[in-house]
Amino acid sequence: MDNNNNNALDYTEFVTAAMQKNEVFTDEKIRQCFKIFDINGDGTISVVEFKTILEGKQNLSMEVWGKMI
Repeated sequence: MDNNNNNALDYTEFVTAAMQKNEVFTDEKIRQCFKIFDINGDGTISVVEFKTILEGKQNLSMEVWGKMI
């Protein structure tokens, strides 16, 4: 997913990953989802932002979350 290995997903990487999973997503739905994950609005999804949105009650290390990206 993180094609440039900067430990963050930019919009293009996010869209590429989303489109590989399901052809049903519209561009608008993908943009809305990206904005939810991009908490600070800088145009990328950091490991911390990814973890914040998805972690819930799980207690995974930052290393595990980093590998997900």
